[in-house]
Amino acid sequence: MDSIDFVILWVDGNDPKWLSEKNRYYEVETNTKGNQENRFRDWGLLKYWFRGVEKNVPWVNKIFFVTYGHIPSWLNTENPKLKIVKHEDFIPKEYLPTFNSNVIQYYLNRIEGLSERFVMFDDDIFVLKSVKENDFFEGDCICDMYREDTIYTSTMGDTYPHCLLNNVQCINTYYSKRKVYRKNIGKYFNVKYGLENTIRTLLLLPWSHFVNIYNPHICHAYTKYGYDLFWKYCGTQLKILSSNRFRKITDYSTHLVRCILLLEGKFVPRSYKFGKRVEIREDTSKICDIIKKQKCHVLCINDTDSKIDFEKTKNEIICAFEVILPDKCSFEV
Repeated sequence: MDSIDFVILWVDGNDPKWLSEKNRYYEVETNTKGNQENRFRDWGLLKYWFRGVEKNVPWVNKIFFVTYGHIPSWLNTENPKLKIVKHEDFIPKEYLPTFNSNVIQYYLNRIEGLSERFVMFDDDIFVLKSVKENDFFEGDCICDMYREDTIYTSTMGDTYPHCLLNNVQCINTYYSKRKVYRKNIGKYFNVKYGLENTIRTLLLLPWSHFVNIYNPHICHAYTKYGYDLFWKYCGTQLKILSSNRFRKITDYSTHLVRCILLLEGKFVPRSYKFGKRVEIREDTSKICDIIKKQKCHVLCINDTDSKIDFEKTKNEIICAFEVILPDKCSFEV
């Protein structure tokens, strides 16, 4: 079986060239939530991503560092496990520049040298303690949890619920809920998901169509096979959507690739406790406690509040990471 690669998407929100291009397009192309400034600011936590991977994931084959073009000054680009990938290396040039993470993710399968099996990270998702290969893959199957869910809305202009709706419309076009469940019932109702998650799926069982499939909002395992189906089902529309330089309500998200693999039965049940997602607020005590006590394997620290004391909050989170990952790694010069 092929090796497992990691892909991480990173943006330097302070890069003057990037900022100039972003602002030029932003003024005329968007005013929707999901594209606000805090989505692009740099928390100075990237080195802890690399430290966490080196310490806790020694088996990873290659790390593909996907960037607009900027590279952190401290990053050791000579590390044999690291490959720098610029947007222009895999995204068709007619869609560049893009500031839409959905569009960037549409084309990950085109990255030269990327393994059939890979795990995709946003730059706010960190490995806190040791993980094994079979936490992500068993053979050609991804390891993941399943839960049917509802689609929520937050505030006016939020693009995310629309992406979920677009995804589920595709799912219901190509998959029969009854046939999917009958074929692999033990994968969709499993003790590893916990009672609450199982009950949610049971409560939505009477609906003849999928309502939504829960996204834990952590790193996810993907296969190029899943991407092939994604492009088979949505390719015509994806080429149109690739012109969206910023997130828009018409977008698909690549959570759909994960959903396709789940509904194909190409997955092995994994505990719902594997990862957590937290939102940054003024009080960071919960986040810092999870980091210091390593309460999960992977943690997503989502930047959702633009009104916090940024420097104070940033320093508190950095101090927490220094407790568990104080040593420089081979990815740092």
